Amino acid sequence: MEEHSNILEKFGKENHFRVPENYFDEFSAKMEKRLDEMSTQNTEAKDKPKASLQSNIWIRIRPILYVAAMITFLYGITYVIIQPKVKEAEMQEMQASTEEMDDLQQYLYDDLETEDMYEMLTMNN
Repeated sequence: MEEHSNILEKFGKENHFRVPENYFDEFSAKMEKRLDEMSTQNTEAKDKPKASLQSNIWIRIRPILYVAAMITFLYGITYVIIQPKVKEAEMQEMQASTEEMDDLQQYLYDDLETEDMYEMLTMNN
């Protein structure tokens, strides 16, 4: 309560806010001028709806295109990183199967006698 009384003593009860002189005399003229400017801007804006429509569509589509580009980029990067590893694994698998086939052929040829080999060669031709 003391603070309130100190404020009243310091500033008093009079209104310290003032309106500039001739403000309301010029107010109506300024307001009419602004309204005229706004109406001309509105008519100009109505004359160019296609440009704003095109930019509006671009604003809506842009985030979708950004996401699509990002997904494509990530797919490409993973393809570049993973593909050599897959090819390397396939090559190792083929090499292992080739070695198994060589071992099998060697096993079969070791067990066959010379006559059996001649017979097998003549059957293939």
